[in-house]
Amino acid sequence: MGRLNTEQISRFESQEDIDAVRSSQESDIQLIDDWLLSFSTDRFQKVAMIVADALMKSDEQRLLTNIPDIFFGMRVEALVENRLLQGEGDLCDMRLGEVRLAE
Repeated sequence: MGRLNTEQISRFESQEDIDAVRSSQESDIQLIDDWLLSFSTDRFQKVAMIVADALMKSDEQRLLTNIPDIFFGMRVEALVENRLLQGEGDLCDMRLGEVRLAE
């Protein structure tokens, strides 16, 4: 993965979180995206709920447990940018943004 822009870096709580994301592989990112999409539906849901579901899946499978929740939220933003999800509200704030599967 490696590439994070300055704005994204500023959203992390620690250097350890940044390092965990930077050391992730493309296959890790794809797995996170797959989890996020699997918990998305055709109705709008809070980003926080979808991220929480994906984090629970991560814990259950004991995979990517070092990746912080904020990165999962950033992946939701990327899925909206790539038109796999539709978003509304402030997607940078998981409690305010909502997403659904793209039509």
